[in-house]
Amino acid sequence: MFKDFHTHTLYSNHGQGHPREIAAIAVERGLVALGFSEHFPLPTGVTEPTDGEANMRWDQIEDYIQEVREAQAEWGHRLKILLGYEVDYVPEADTAMRANLAAYPADYHIGSIHIVGHFRSDHQSWLIDYTAEAFEEGLNEKGGAETVYTRYYQLVRDFAQSYPHQIVGHLDLIKKFNRDNRYFDAKSEAYLSQVEATLDVLKSTDKIVEINTAGLFKVIGEIYPSDPILQMILHRRIPICLSSDAHRPEEVAREFSTTWEKLTRLGFEQLTGL
Repeated sequence: MFKDFHTHTLYSNHGQGHPREIAAIAVERGLVALGFSEHFPLPTGVTEPTDGEANMRWDQIEDYIQEVREAQAEWGHRLKILLGYEVDYVPEADTAMRANLAAYPADYHIGSIHIVGHFRSDHQSWLIDYTAEAFEEGLNEKGGAETVYTRYYQLVRDFAQSYPHQIVGHLDLIKKFNRDNRYFDAKSEAYLSQVEATLDVLKSTDKIVEINTAGLFKVIGEIYPSDPILQMILHRRIPICLSSDAHRPEEVAREFSTTWEKLTRLGFEQLTGL
């Protein structure tokens, strides 16, 4: 019944498992479709603070594609397997990113915002989901939580309007370290107005919003997106899919059954595939 389109491999440089191993687990768990969505390499000149462990490297991409094709050959008779990328939006490197994506075609893309500007001190990209300390440093440098989440959702909107990615990744990732509203009130009018404006754009651009179970295992302790946002998605009839954001084979389809039960209680009736 279930399909998982957001999975990572050892090629992310912070994940584990070869595509064939992950496909075997997906078959074992009864999935009918599996998508590999490795973090697409950042354009040359875009720096990040993880020593090359946030994205696939350029010297790995051909091997990644080859291994996904091998998984398709071995397991394609048991489930649908797709080649994809999770793509970051870096406005100042937009031309390079478009050219790079065109050079390495895929079956689908997940569009995600991880980078919200740069640190003044070293000009490295600010990854909002890297560490709580880096998140807090970014908030302080960039004018506070409201300024930052406003910019974050503007980037989600701009990305949706300018790129043809099919799926929007972890829509409210900005909340990852915001347990108990430590940094901002996620039910405030100011915050939810940004979400509403974003969902209107996602609806008009025919995006699928993933319901990402990885948040259950992060500081925030809940799925992406949160319940108030799920209600807005339901009201707008925006299509959804389930995603594990697995970074190890055993995480494939993690908590899908319980999450789908929750979604049906809220009123959702179907999941969208690719």
